[in-house]
Amino acid sequence: MKTKIKFFIIGLFLIGLGMTTVNAQSVTSSAATSTATIVIPISITKETNLSFGNIAPSSTSVGTVELTPAASPTRTPTGATLPATTGTISAASFKVDGVAGYTFALQLPGTITLLSGTDQMTIDSWKTSFAAGSQLIGTLTGGTNTFFVGGTLHMIANQPSGNYSNSTDLKITVNYN
Repeated sequence: MKTKIKFFIIGLFLIGLGMTTVNAQSVTSSAATSTATIVIPISITKETNLSFGNIAPSSTSVGTVELTPAASPTRTPTGATLPATTGTISAASFKVDGVAGYTFALQLPGTITLLSGTDQMTIDSWKTSFAAGSQLIGTLTGGTNTFFVGGTLHMIANQPSGNYSNSTDLKITVNYN
């Protein structure tokens, strides 16, 4: 019986050894800092409306007037005459505000239509006052950027006289790059 008890105790001892866990490595961890920076939202404000001034269309051919994107724009007519009484001439101007040094991208409209009653003319071929003219990327130097937009006005031969306008479609969209 003593032998059975010895074997029983030895058996329990061996079972206990088998249940013992041995860790060969220690547990380690590392933490990262989490951050977020909220920047002021980018915004755009119209400063000046686009105005091609007074134009006398040709009675026999279609015409265009190109308006440069500048503080003092020039007009270049083709198939039209620019009267001595010029009327109001201005490139559209917009002011973008945001984070100083950030760049932004512009989205210009496609063709827009000006109406006078049922008569119409179109404007397209938009250009900006940025260095490359048709470039659509600007920089917020000091947190602001004012730029000009010009384009090409198209008219039919003997375009009916009138005050043509469109107050909704010359929309410029800006986003941070």
